[in-house]
Amino acid sequence: MIFTWGFGYSCCGCDRRVSKENAVYTYNNSCICKECYSKMERFDGARIILGDAYNDHTYTSFYYKGLFKKIFIAFKFSGYIANGHLLGMAAADILADKTELYACDCITAVPLSKERMNERGYNQSEILAEHYSELFGLEYMHLLKRVKHSQAQSASETVSRALNVKNAFTASDEVFGKKILLLDDVHTTGSTLAECKNTLLTAGALEVYLVTASYVYHKRRARLY
Repeated sequence: MIFTWGFGYSCCGCDRRVSKENAVYTYNNSCICKECYSKMERFDGARIILGDAYNDHTYTSFYYKGLFKKIFIAFKFSGYIANGHLLGMAAADILADKTELYACDCITAVPLSKERMNERGYNQSEILAEHYSELFGLEYMHLLKRVKHSQAQSASETVSRALNVKNAFTASDEVFGKKILLLDDVHTTGSTLAECKNTLLTAGALEVYLVTASYVYHKRRARLY
């Protein structure tokens, strides 16, 4: 069946117009079609590195490569907000069977600095978090503030990532006694997540679960369960 412009959905992966039946996720007039969804490589259960150690309370959904990476870059750096909503739905659904996440008290996202927020106009992790919040039934709360503007982690050498975010965050008093789901967009070495987690725990959080939409594969350090 041929669709004229204005009918069906535009796939953020292949730019084709597809019917609702051929779309896995839809948002306004955009979608991820079944073919593109099948090309996004799901995380395979490898143990996740957080800083210099493995962390078993860390979750992710996709590998940051291929079609996922293409769709995400258009979202994060080119303002294709619909892409973020579509990826948020897809990534959150993969974790739907993680029963421990439903027991969290709230969800928060890694914050941007004021400078980065002014530059971009939105926090990509907050947009992703909307869909985790809906899935797990968790209230979204602004619990972290970035007080140190540093260079983008993607531009940092691995050895400097931890120093790049050292003492970069402060936490709200509202974290005290709470189990918190902390969300970020891409897990590279985990330095940002580790710093945010430590900040929350120091402020009195009871427990922190770390969730990202995607993970950068480290062949040298990866180990399967």
